Amino acid sequence: MHLARHSISSTNPISIVDARFDADCKYFAAATPHGFGVYKTWPLKLMRKRDLTGTLSKVLPLHATNIVFLVGGGRNPRYPPNKVIFWDEAIGKEVVELEFKEQVRGLIAMATAPGSTLLAVPGRQIGHVQLIRLPPCPSKPLPSPPPDRLPQQSTSRSPPPPTKHPVSIIVAHTTSLTTIGLPPSGSLVSTTSSRGTLIRVWDTKTGKLVRELRRGSDYAIIYGVSFRQDEREVCVWSDKGTVHLFKLNDTGEGASNRQSTFSPLKNYLHKYFSSQWSYAHYRLPSSSKHIALTAASGQGPDPDAAEEERCTVGWIEVPVEPPASGKQLTRTKSSSSQRNVPPPQNNVEYQLVALTYSGGWYRLSVPSVSTNPASIPSSASETGSTSARRLSSPAAIQRGPSSITSSRPTEKGKERARNKERNPDDEPDRPRRDCILVEFKRFGRWDGWM
Repeated sequence: MHLARHSISSTNPISIVDARFDADCKYFAAATPHGFGVYKTWPLKLMRKRDLTGTLSKVLPLHATNIVFLVGGGRNPRYPPNKVIFWDEAIGKEVVELEFKEQVRGLIAMATAPGSTLLAVPGRQIGHVQLIRLPPCPSKPLPSPPPDRLPQQSTSRSPPPPTKHPVSIIVAHTTSLTTIGLPPSGSLVSTTSSRGTLIRVWDTKTGKLVRELRRGSDYAIIYGVSFRQDEREVCVWSDKGTVHLFKLNDTGEGASNRQSTFSPLKNYLHKYFSSQWSYAHYRLPSSSKHIALTAASGQGPDPDAAEEERCTVGWIEVPVEPPASGKQLTRTKSSSSQRNVPPPQNNVEYQLVALTYSGGWYRLSVPSVSTNPASIPSSASETGSTSARRLSSPAAIQRGPSSITSSRPTEKGKERARNKERNPDDEPDRPRRDCILVEFKRFGRWDGWM
């Protein structure tokens, strides 16, 4: 029997309507046309799942509690788009609702660390950010001392009042805002505009510009900015399908942000040449929904065949495994004898987790300072494996300075043009490192991420 060339197409492709991390990025929630699910970010684990009639547009978990914030939307909204619903998963119903005069858009940020009361919202004028300092919550009373002891007077003093009133308005951009981000401490605030080229980080007390970071030179829609837990780095993701990493401090530890070769002449040239570009990035591979049966088994999907995926990204802390020996030997200066010194405890590695709206869960390792930027793959071939191993795609290896000595200038020019098309927001003067895909999992229609 002769079989013609057939193909398998997904009649009902997986569609994630919304996905958001909580303030600590330890949990996230994903909404589908059939309900929502709450997951532990890493190790990835389904915490609770709820099927609902009607569609949602936004879903946000409240840490590890049973409360989930829901906003209706889509073709058959379960709730009006101007209401925020407090859903209690313990009893399986709504407990509180907040109603607003207009549609809930979510352009708001709040500091969540103990003692932080900062709220950042768009100002009344275009491109302005308004900082609102809410009254602090009353502290819990201290436990009473045992009856056989006298109460001791506290030696700690309350912090002195600020000598200068903190700013309440920051003139961030000349165009409309697209994202506002706050770290848990509320000491910094990040802003992006509709142009999508610059990310600006401000000091919330003084209102001064701390960093101006450049994603690229062309138009893009920036979906979000996330601060690392120690506030030393930020990651940015956009509709270009790339995740960019920037340094916020100049301590000299690790890689630094890239700059143009003309940066020493920044006082005489355009501000573009003094920009700081990302020191590392990762390009999410575009997954095609059409799979041909006659395709070669070793050939992955073309990263330029499908449209770029929308995603959301968050930082996680992964414990660093101790060395195999468990102990290391060090020699003291005062004696020639050796003594055992235990390895440092509570060491963590900061990694990224990216959630795509087509159902991808990516755990990314940030490149170390010893990593060669010319030998790191930038993406992974989707082979369907979900094991925690380092995956790579040889076709996505970034060309390093050694490729300059190519004997065929025409092929070199074609390769450069292809790299420019795949990375339209790259700055060509300096090489940058690529994040490494450590673990990948696919969203299942019935069981979600498992």
